[in-house]
Amino acid sequence: MRFLSTSYSAWLALLGAVLMWGGIAYGLWAINSAQASREQKIVEAEQLAIQQSAALRLHALARDTKEQREKLEKVARMDIVEILDAIEGLARDAKVPVEIGQAHSEPGSAASPVHAAFFVIQIQGSFAQIFHTVSLLEAIPIPSSVSELDFERLP
Repeated sequence: MRFLSTSYSAWLALLGAVLMWGGIAYGLWAINSAQASREQKIVEAEQLAIQQSAALRLHALARDTKEQREKLEKVARMDIVEILDAIEGLARDAKVPVEIGQAHSEPGSAASPVHAAFFVIQIQGSFAQIFHTVSLLEAIPIPSSVSELDFERLP
């Protein structure tokens, strides 16, 4: 009987050891999963903070550039009459006679509100006056460019 109780106690000790190792393994698994969950939450919080920071910078940039965007919108939406008035005012400032003729425009697309307009501008004066007026036309605060110059000396 003593032999039988010794074998039972050995089996019980083995069962207890296996249960303890199982408990330790379960505890390690629970700790690892909790740590992984914490790390995932930290990564998500960092990503959210980066997104919020980018959104704040974008809003600050939009707020800081509101006046410049309004000016740009005003320039982009100028009417042809306003452009012609600006060119004539520039010629008055340069003190040269200017004649604007042969104005035509290209139809723009429905997606873009910007339309191209072409003008033939005749300027009379000395070479220096003409060159000065052309440089003013290049620098006018309207999205424009001077594409061609023809010089003619009148008798």
